[in-house]
Amino acid sequence: MKTTTILMLFVTFILYHEIAATPGKKNDSVNVTVLYESYCPGCANLFVHQIYKVWQELKNHMELDLVPYGNTNQVKRGGRIVFDCQHGPAECHADLLHACAIHQACGARGTRGCPKDKLQKAVDYIKCVMEHPDQAAASDLCASQSRLQSVSINQCAKGSLGYQLKLNYARRTMPWRARPDFPGTPCVIINDKFNMKDEYAALKNLRSVVCKYIPDKC
Repeated sequence: MKTTTILMLFVTFILYHEIAATPGKKNDSVNVTVLYESYCPGCANLFVHQIYKVWQELKNHMELDLVPYGNTNQVKRGGRIVFDCQHGPAECHADLLHACAIHQACGARGTRGCPKDKLQKAVDYIKCVMEHPDQAAASDLCASQSRLQSVSINQCAKGSLGYQLKLNYARRTMPWRARPDFPGTPCVIINDKFNMKDEYAALKNLRSVVCKYIPDKC
């Protein structure tokens, strides 16, 4: 009897999450995970012109999960893991700034599940620095405008905390990159399930993809 009850609960759990991830159903919210890197032109374009705007409109029904790592590679030097970023050292540093701003605003869990008022600070900061060709130079001003502490962000980016945050984002990114259908960055994942059709559609019109999953909220 106990085994049957546990099995029924498990099946109910699976069915609930399958329904919650289905387009067209009356879901209360949608989770949008974005794998990106700071100096990727496509990532900046997506964030500034789509993610930011859609977040402002639908934040009450949208969980935004930002993962600043992208196509970074890891190499061992002197027994320590170092990062080799696709767009060079400036991107490695800017990725750390993004990660540290997220940490300051939302804590160790990152943006997923972050209270909306706190997440707003991280979103404002990332949009601001991505609008500048030199993100490190813009960081202090963007932090101030986003109600974050620039000194703490810089200390984090240069220290062990930033390094650990980068490793954590690497652990979250690499399983997606290992997929044969991984499209590169930016990569948009809806409700923790990668769908190539949604990915391509989101790059053109993120709002339409989000609203497909929460039609009664748009």
